[in-house]
Amino acid sequence: MIRVLLADDDLAVRDGVRALLAGEREINVVGEAANGLATLSLTRSLRPDLLVLDNAMPGLSGLDVARKIRDELPETGVVFLSMDPGIRDLALAAGATAFVPKDAPSDELLRAVRAAAAALTNSRHLADLRPEWARVVELLLGTRIVGEAQLQEALAQRATHESPATALLRLGVVNQPDLADVLARASGTPLVSLAPYPEIVAPIDPTESRLSSPRLVDPVEREAACILPFDLGRSLGVVITVSDGRQGVVAMADPLDDVAFREAERHSKLRLTRVTATSEEIQDTLARVRSSAAGHVVWTGDLVSRVYTSAVLGIVALAALGCFGFFVREALAPRFAFSLFALLCGLFFFLYAL
Repeated sequence: MIRVLLADDDLAVRDGVRALLAGEREINVVGEAANGLATLSLTRSLRPDLLVLDNAMPGLSGLDVARKIRDELPETGVVFLSMDPGIRDLALAAGATAFVPKDAPSDELLRAVRAAAAALTNSRHLADLRPEWARVVELLLGTRIVGEAQLQEALAQRATHESPATALLRLGVVNQPDLADVLARASGTPLVSLAPYPEIVAPIDPTESRLSSPRLVDPVEREAACILPFDLGRSLGVVITVSDGRQGVVAMADPLDDVAFREAERHSKLRLTRVTATSEEIQDTLARVRSSAAGHVVWTGDLVSRVYTSAVLGIVALAALGCFGFFVREALAPRFAFSLFALLCGLFFFLYAL
């Protein structure tokens, strides 16, 4: 039986949620609260399995309640039910297992409650995992990225010295972006992208500037990325992105891997700060910084190559225009001038849009 406490200042919402959950045999609503302080008091006394929580309540907000419950009662799960989808990231960071918008279908809330209950049950069963990974398991199941059976099987097939993240990726249970997002939330580290991006050269109209930017900016310092040996960085799934000689930032595929972090600090002799990146981007970065002799800015084309490309494209365009004129020479008669003009205008605007 899943024991649930409802917390919302709107009586109609509480009535609707209670009626929805009452139709499920395995769910029992043990109490209700209309403000933050009452929610915290009832949670401490009733110790429910799950708390279905709104954020906008008198007294303490739902986020404040979730943070206190995370610290005091980690065995109680939190499912946020809110009108504001913008607080989803804040809710998960505050310790929530799942987030459901109030305008979502009713089945969505039922699925979230069941998934959150399964996540808590699995985290208790996986007591041999470190506490940080219990939170990862909770998020993976609560957000329904993986199923309960998939997760159990993947962790059972994990090698002796293999991290859970590596096992999940190796077995194809979860994709890299989703796992990186969950690991960043569980570890409290920023999720970053290591891919080069177009440089903005003009302060106005940045979209056009990016489209016409002649060069890509590499967010990783080449000298910093080369501090660790290539094989070591690849095997640990880490790359140092920036360094001032004493401190640095290390991007990790698994920010919860303390062994890899200590090895990176020991070999680099730097005081490092962790960030999270996907394993694929880390491997690509390691290969990129060692295969290119370029510095921080990578040029995508010089003047000679641009002139050559323009000349080739011009010849191709003239040839295509000549062939077109040959095959439609009868349509070039003066009586078709306006039709041809309209056709060319349409072609011009199509190419411009493209």
